[in-house]
Amino acid sequence: MNRGVHTIAAVVLMTAAASSAVAQGAAQEIRVVLPEQPANLEPCGTIITNVGQILSQNVVESLTVIDPITGQPQPKLATEWTSVDPTTWRIKLREGVKFQDGTELSADAVAFSINRMISGKLTCSNIAKFGDAKLTLTPVDDLTVEIKSDRPEPIMPTLLSVVMIVSPKTPVD
Repeated sequence: MNRGVHTIAAVVLMTAAASSAVAQGAAQEIRVVLPEQPANLEPCGTIITNVGQILSQNVVESLTVIDPITGQPQPKLATEWTSVDPTTWRIKLREGVKFQDGTELSADAVAFSINRMISGKLTCSNIAKFGDAKLTLTPVDDLTVEIKSDRPEPIMPTLLSVVMIVSPKTPVD
């Protein structure tokens, strides 16, 4: 019985929230309420907490996302990926994506984001997923980037789900 009351209350609250969001029209401000203050706003280090995941998934995006049912990587900012050889992956990017600062998503932005993560200038929890692999990023064209590792990385598309892509105008430190 108590669960039913909670379910009804949740539906009423969501409906009210959706109705008020529609009624606001052209409001220029978004207010996000979280159960606790984020430890930081750095996309590279926010993924380790629930609040950080909520924050990072609503401010930045990754190249892939893991399907919770199959465990397989799915397209996000990357539309497709191909293993060129055991140590090289070619990643095609989604066209028409812009960062909050107006900069377009590009192979250069992806190379910048991954290099930023692996540079050692940030305390980045996501880098642990890559172990001690050495990565080299090469833009092939505006919407294609090659990622070469010093060893075979058969799960590279899965690993790319933890790399938050940021504008190349984002500070490195």
